[in-house]
Amino acid sequence: MNIFDSLAKEWDQNSNRVKNAKTLYEKLDTLLDLEGKKIIDYGAGSGLLSTLLAQKASEVLALDSSK
Repeated sequence: MNIFDSLAKEWDQNSNRVKNAKTLYEKLDTLLDLEGKKIIDYGAGSGLLSTLLAQKASEVLALDSSK
């Protein structure tokens, strides 16, 4: 088990992480127009950003090496 595996349960409960993910999602959508796109979220962790991306993308593949 690596350090991220042990932090995963509480990772998304940090309000700053949630806020940062929403901000990043909004910026990406503005720059790239996510509607209908196929996206790979490499290093997706708990899927916080992937979940937001899935609101507009046609497909999101979330990859992470943590278990």
